[in-house]
Amino acid sequence: MGTNTEELLNAWLSRYNCLRFLDITGSTCKVLPESIGKLKHLRCFSLRNNREIKRLSSSILMLQNLQLLYVSECPELEELPSRSDIPPDTAMLSSLEVVCIYACRKLESLFPGIKLSAQRKLHISHCEQLKSLQLDISHFPQLETLTIVDCPNLELSKIQEDENSNLKLKFLSLECLPQLVNLPLWIQRAASTLQYLRIKGCNMLEDLPEWLSHMGVLKYLDMIDCPGLYEKYKPQDGEGWHKISHVEVRVHFHC
Repeated sequence: MGTNTEELLNAWLSRYNCLRFLDITGSTCKVLPESIGKLKHLRCFSLRNNREIKRLSSSILMLQNLQLLYVSECPELEELPSRSDIPPDTAMLSSLEVVCIYACRKLESLFPGIKLSAQRKLHISHCEQLKSLQLDISHFPQLETLTIVDCPNLELSKIQEDENSNLKLKFLSLECLPQLVNLPLWIQRAASTLQYLRIKGCNMLEDLPEWLSHMGVLKYLDMIDCPGLYEKYKPQDGEGWHKISHVEVRVHFHC
């Protein structure tokens, strides 16, 4: 949908208020109209390649049937709506299961203070200024799949989490994170559910924690383009092999 003005987009949304899928690509809208919150049947919303928009409308929090949110290549986008943007007792995105955020280089946080009660998958990629992520069951009680790619300012060890809660992660992928020197402790909070751990292109990570040997449910560990890790955890004769001998280790190198 090559929409160029807020007025035209608002007219379309008002006319087609039973939409289930909305893809806004190549728009120059600086703001999304509040009327988007009235699309009660909307299941999938995609916003791509908008170089003007700085903030998503808080009205998207009212989309109670939205299941997938995809935001890509919005280089000026600085923030997503927060809990303070709407009345305290309002239900928010109660059906949202999948969130994909790609190439939003100015984005600093994701839905601060909001509980995404149905979300199962979160993919964040190439968000250079992302600094905070509230990763605990009070915000993501059903999160099973988490992928973080090329977010160099996200301090993984300082991700906000509740020490008294257990995560439900089954799949975790950490890719191209130059700041990653140690695996963050919060991974332990998924010890009873995490089955797949993928580490790719994290060149500063040269060691794995002792507690990884206690991740009894873990089945697969992928090490991709991590030569330092491979030498130390080489199957059978690596000095750290005992930590991961209980899982299937797969090693890949891309030329």
